[in-house]
Amino acid sequence: MKFHFWKLHLEKIGYEVIIPDLFDFEKNFSLDETIRFVKKSLGKHDPDFIAGISFGGFILPHIARDYPKAKLIFIATGPFFKPGSKIFDLFLKISKFKISVNLGNALLKLPDKLVEFVYSHTYLFRGDGKAQEIYQKDMVRNLGYIKKIPIKKDIEILNFVNTVDNSKLLKGLKNESIIYCSKNDHFLPLTVWKKLHEFLINSKLITKDGEHFNVFEESDLKTVDEFLKK
Repeated sequence: MKFHFWKLHLEKIGYEVIIPDLFDFEKNFSLDETIRFVKKSLGKHDPDFIAGISFGGFILPHIARDYPKAKLIFIATGPFFKPGSKIFDLFLKISKFKISVNLGNALLKLPDKLVEFVYSHTYLFRGDGKAQEIYQKDMVRNLGYIKKIPIKKDIEILNFVNTVDNSKLLKGLKNESIIYCSKNDHFLPLTVWKKLHEFLINSKLITKDGEHFNVFEESDLKTVDEFLKK
């Protein structure tokens, strides 16, 4: 996220961006610790907006409930995780057992082409042309990062995703919100997005043609800037 186009854009127009490291290798993942980090970083200031991309969107509501005036931006996420990928669903089930650490380590030691095959069938993509090229670059970058993360950390995240359900919490949020989703997101299906929109009473839903990995693009900077300026 350090060099993400949106972060760079926000800093350019005057925002200070606070990003918790959910994959800190030195610490166990904890929702409470993540919330404490954000609040400590904010100090006495209230955030102008809070954003959550994919997994980060499951944490967003837990921070937002303490900042009712902050605008909320949800990207490629939902109130709970119900993957459209059968392979990822299998990973979620396996992650509940201790053997998952050994299996994960074994998987990442496979030849790169096999790992990429598993990835492409987990994070489904059915586009072509330029989008396919972007997806391939995104996959290589993500796999490079994933291989650096201890499997134990991945399991902690999967266990959180397995149990998270923010439905009740979201229904109580009255923050002005915007949701970016895609009708072609095969990783997190549209039915999940629609629930998020239904639960957030002051939300606007923007449906894109991209996939999970490119729901939010540079072309969306204009709409999100307009949302923040209102």
